[in-house]
Amino acid sequence: MGIALCALSLASPGALASTSESSAAKERQAGVLASIDNEALSLTWTEVRAHLERGAWREATGRVEKLVELRTDLGIPSLEPMSAALLYAAEAASQDGAHDEALALCEGAAALSDHMSAPHIEMMRHSFDGSPLGVGATIKALRGSIDRLPTDLKSQLTLLGNGAQAATWLMVLLVVLFSLAAAARCARYAASDLRRLLPRGVGQSQAIALYAMALSVPVILGLGLLPTAVCWLAVLATFQSISERVVSTILLAGVAMLPGWSGQVHSSIAYSGSPAATLQRCNQGPCSPQEEADIHHWANNHLHPYESHFTLALLAKRRAGMGQEGQLERAVHFVTLANRLEATAEGLNLEGNLAYLTALEDCPGGDKDPSPETRPALESRLREAVALWKQAYDLDPTALAPLYNSQAVLRQLGDDEVADPLLTLALKRDTMEVTRWNRDIAMENNLLMCRMTDAGNRHLMDMALPLPRLRSVARSDSGESTALLLPYASAFVGMVGADRIGLAGIGGVLGVLLFSILAWLVKVSRDCSRCGAVAEPSSRIESGGEIVCEACVLTDIRKKLTDAKEQWFAEKRREEAARRWEQICRALTYVLPGMGHLLKGRTLRGLFVIATITLAAVVLLEGHVVTTDPRQPTAHGSGRALLLGLMLGGTWIMALIDIYAIGGDR
Repeated sequence: MGIALCALSLASPGALASTSESSAAKERQAGVLASIDNEALSLTWTEVRAHLERGAWREATGRVEKLVELRTDLGIPSLEPMSAALLYAAEAASQDGAHDEALALCEGAAALSDHMSAPHIEMMRHSFDGSPLGVGATIKALRGSIDRLPTDLKSQLTLLGNGAQAATWLMVLLVVLFSLAAAARCARYAASDLRRLLPRGVGQSQAIALYAMALSVPVILGLGLLPTAVCWLAVLATFQSISERVVSTILLAGVAMLPGWSGQVHSSIAYSGSPAATLQRCNQGPCSPQEEADIHHWANNHLHPYESHFTLALLAKRRAGMGQEGQLERAVHFVTLANRLEATAEGLNLEGNLAYLTALEDCPGGDKDPSPETRPALESRLREAVALWKQAYDLDPTALAPLYNSQAVLRQLGDDEVADPLLTLALKRDTMEVTRWNRDIAMENNLLMCRMTDAGNRHLMDMALPLPRLRSVARSDSGESTALLLPYASAFVGMVGADRIGLAGIGGVLGVLLFSILAWLVKVSRDCSRCGAVAEPSSRIESGGEIVCEACVLTDIRKKLTDAKEQWFAEKRREEAARRWEQICRALTYVLPGMGHLLKGRTLRGLFVIATITLAAVVLLEGHVVTTDPRQPTAHGSGRALLLGLMLGGTWIMALIDIYAIGGDR
């Protein structure tokens, strides 16, 4: 259930405003097609758009295979703008009741952009809407979306940003509610110990009033709700049980992590307009003229210089693979600058690929072996490429592309004894990818030294910028803001401020430790094991793990001397007090499930109930959504609402049943 919620949180909020993508997305598609400058792709996509506009969903999906072929010729891993258009069309088809056609459109979007999680999330939604009992298809789509998260930076950051916001909501509410319950639960003990420090004659109610005034001091000073809760949990650790102290420590550690979560939220929000997003789009798919101009500007102004030069080299190499004049020299220039700035596996692999394409410049036309005069020079250049791939592999032994490229070129050179172990190692690394590449992409004769050069992007594997590097770029672009993005955030952090709330959490953890030691050194009031009343340290008896208050001791002594009627009335008074306390806890559970459990000392049950209901409510009301993925529609479908509704209702009912079943103890 938790994994499903994580996947569902990738979806965008709000109602569906249109059945097609936004005007900005359409402009980007036009710019992308102009930058690709491939007539066949433009014509094929125009046909697909015409089919989508008139609702001919099956005819549109029938052209996806052709788009995949053209994309492969261009050396582009994905066509995200086209995938986004298919996903919006799938939403329109679903609204018309054509769930099977919606699924087919989502599958087409996944084929065009295999790294994207969004098509699989939409498949999960449409599968449930079309066949609620078809759990297998829904789970398969969920697994597909999770499997692609490591290669889809936008979905990663959307999930991390929205997840961090949900965790912030959850942590804030848990800390505040648990501190309130601890304050109410420990009031009797604290008031009893205060009376020992005050003059004789001070009653229990007066001591409780002083206790409440002491608790209100942080609020009066303007510390805010979270720092106040931190202070309460630290001080009240004196009266808590060991399990409650452990929970307090965990919650306060969560408060210490709030600035980091807020930083992740701000990083996710800033990503869409950051250089990292442009670099990622141009590495994974087609790049519009404006985006390429921006990357040129960053390279010239030393903004992410390595990433910018590498991306420009990769774009030029893709054009060179299509036979465009002058692009090969341009790619070599940019990759040389990139590798001078920093030697990386992807940079050296790209330089090796360019060395290979440069060597093919001396090949005769068609599928022919070189002449004896040109063969030595050609072999020398190809071995230079192999040496570069070896350096790339040495830098990153987990990389597949250098292994595959080396064995392919060594086999062309006739070095099968060296190539075979490399191919075996590549197959162990990723059997499916090597098989797919040989079957669907590198369809030419691998044994010829001079292969056809009009499809150069099919010869060798490229490596894009690794996602950890792009994630680091995104983090540096977002700044260091740690402000909480919550309604009335200033009321939560007060004069302490969001940037110092983490220090407050660390101080709270140390405070719990300090006051726990104090409680061990100085005996404080506890619950009586028999009657549940306050057992003061000066008059109680502790034996065998039991704490017996003075009243129970005297009752045992006077049993034979006290009238049975008086004993009966005393017992009834204790039962009446326990019954009132039970009624309070039950009433609170109706209004705020889990709070009654906390008041009764059922800490773990109470926190589980509060956490589950809070998480479901926040996601259902979209309070966690701080950033969206524009590549997928904004609708959620009935499956999400049903899952969250079951979580809310089921947990609420479970809490009510449990609070009636656990008795009237305090």
